[in-house]
Amino acid sequence: MTTGAEALRHIQQYRQTVGAGLKLGIEHEVGVALYEFILEQRIKTVVETGIAHGFSSWYFLEALSQTGGRLYSIEPHVREVLVVPGKYQHLWQVNKAVSPAGLISLLKKLGQVDLFWHDSDHTYAGQFGEYAVASHHARFIGSHDINRTGAYIAFKDLYGWRDRLAGTGKWGVLEKAVS
Repeated sequence: MTTGAEALRHIQQYRQTVGAGLKLGIEHEVGVALYEFILEQRIKTVVETGIAHGFSSWYFLEALSQTGGRLYSIEPHVREVLVVPGKYQHLWQVNKAVSPAGLISLLKKLGQVDLFWHDSDHTYAGQFGEYAVASHHARFIGSHDINRTGAYIAFKDLYGWRDRLAGTGKWGVLEKAVS
């Protein structure tokens, strides 16, 4: 049986060799931080928008395989090259839908989720809209590329969420502030 540390090393090695020519999405350090966060918080349900080649999905699935959780991904254009190993397929549902309609439908079906992760439409409206929709269902809201627009900070301030896991200014995870 592979340990979490071995799995993370395997992902990193894959990224450096086979994945070298792919748009990699999240950085390895971000993936490791999210992996550890999922374990620490005992997260069971993750919803993500945007897959690219599946690197973020792989980190999520490795952690979720240890917490007994599931990953729900929304990506209208699933690429031919998905890096996620087949051993995780039973934990993963890929929805070939367009967000925000696909996100609204999925969250309505799931009800409450532990973590929502945004890494798709990086416009202000796309980011803010998905955060707002997810805020009614998620314990935590995370996002990659938060430095592209002011949507992450604006959402945090307007909706009363606070930093839970702060990245390098490029990513972060929020939780609802307790009043």
